[in-house]
Amino acid sequence: DDAVDPVDDPRTNGLLALDQMLGSAWLSCIRGGGSVSRFMDVLQKVEEALAEDASGPYFLGDRFSLIDIMYTPYFEREVASLMYFKGFNMRDQERYPAISAWLDAMETRPS
Repeated sequence: DDAVDPVDDPRTNGLLALDQMLGSAWLSCIRGGGSVSRFMDVLQKVEEALAEDASGPYFLGDRFSLIDIMYTPYFEREVASLMYFKGFNMRDQERYPAISAWLDAMETRPS
């Protein structure tokens, strides 16, 4: 589906790179070699990326895309593991309103 393929959007490469940074920071944090603060710094960049286009809750605003699909599996693991191992709440609506809105949109989206 062309509507889901984000290749035509100039933000795509940056969002793909950010996904890699987030995964790396998360694994470092969970394995004990990295800090929660480094992960929080990268997570803040994700928050800013999601907030950049206010037309909708997705990374490309109101356009659901492969970017959203790529982030979802790791995000679900990050939310659960960081709460369990570090007591860190990625779903904090005050600290991360765009992430919370994205997670809500992804969870209520028809499959």
